[in-house]
Amino acid sequence: MMEHLNFSISIAASPEKIWNILWSPDTYTEWTKFFTEGSKIQSDWTVGGRTLFIDSNGDGLIATILVYLPHCSVIFQYQGLLQGGVEDLTSPEVQQWQGLLEQYSLAEVNGKTVLNVELETMEDYKYMMEQAFEQGLQRVRELAEQ
Repeated sequence: MMEHLNFSISIAASPEKIWNILWSPDTYTEWTKFFTEGSKIQSDWTVGGRTLFIDSNGDGLIATILVYLPHCSVIFQYQGLLQGGVEDLTSPEVQQWQGLLEQYSLAEVNGKTVLNVELETMEDYKYMMEQAFEQGLQRVRELAEQ
């Protein structure tokens, strides 16, 4: 069963600053530690290109980008798993969630920036994702408002 999750946080910083905190290698690792320690993102930042969300062992998720508007919006679509250097795009496990979306958008509202995150996840991961995003987005705000 698929779950739709929405998160929104108001941050006293520019969309550019928040965008850089979300996606720069140093700060990405900092706010995503609530998902798994040592998280990294590797992306060519192109629509239809390739993005890897990986843990400290190099395992993780393979995605592509559907929408890329710097400092404004990015939508990732999940394609498969990377485990032990092997890509899995076809197993029954992957096919259950292949194509799920994760969307980030930034909008200026009354002198602040509202960061919205919308995603689809499997029911089994709902609680973990809720906890991780709530803590992670608080960390984004702390970093942006320093």
